[in-house]
Amino acid sequence: MKLSMILIGLAAVAAAFPLEAASGTGHLDVSVQATGSITFTIQTVPGTATGLGTGTVSTAFGNVSHYGPAPTASGLSRNDNGIGFDLRGTVGFKVTKLNLNTSTLYLLTAQLTNAPAPSSTWSLNGLTIQQGTPSYMEGGPYGVVNDHLLVINFFDFMSPHAFNNTINFIATSN
Repeated sequence: MKLSMILIGLAAVAAAFPLEAASGTGHLDVSVQATGSITFTIQTVPGTATGLGTGTVSTAFGNVSHYGPAPTASGLSRNDNGIGFDLRGTVGFKVTKLNLNTSTLYLLTAQLTNAPAPSSTWSLNGLTIQQGTPSYMEGGPYGVVNDHLLVINFFDFMSPHAFNNTINFIATSN
């Protein structure tokens, strides 16, 4: 099965701050739309990536299967989980701020743009990511790379097919 995915990150600040929008779109594709004075960049992703250190990062995981050769994409591992297999890799975000002196941390949410393929689940740091419902997770301090474990589970009874999706990330100033 061929696997690629898209990540989209968004940064936002409270409405009391002026809104200046910047957007970019980017296979893992990462697109950032920043408002106010927060900048959201992707620092690490599994696979062969382009655009690291920016808001738009693309990567493809290549062909993966439960019983075939191990994935060859950098930073991607395959694990047998008893009911199928999962793919794991680290996604690292760096959120920086300007003129938000009282804010020391940001909150991070994630949600899928499309429903996951039947017989698969997506999670980040152990929290399931779904379509249309944001999953709230710990963000982190500004100015450092915060790593998050991405896991995509595939169940043995599913038929082979391509997996493509978009994860929308939103970093909000506290």
